[in-house]
Amino acid sequence: MLYDIAPAGASDDHDEARELRDSGEVMPLSGLLARPELDGLRVLEADLERKHGRMVYELELLDAAGRVDKRYFDAISGEPLGNRVED
Repeated sequence: MLYDIAPAGASDDHDEARELRDSGEVMPLSGLLARPELDGLRVLEADLERKHGRMVYELELLDAAGRVDKRYFDAISGEPLGNRVED
């Protein structure tokens, strides 16, 4: 299941992601983006997904050198789960 958090209009998935956040089931995206390790990175896309039974934020980030980096975070705790640098 994929929840698009991008500001592009309301959809059922977007509404469900908001409900999960408002109920406290997942941390707000703004809280995740305030993490020091994300300073200086531009968010290209943010998704809330269910992967292997756990809610995960997938962030597509652009660094100052123009590299795109996908990072994954547990949506409840904010714990980093890994990353993938794209060419």
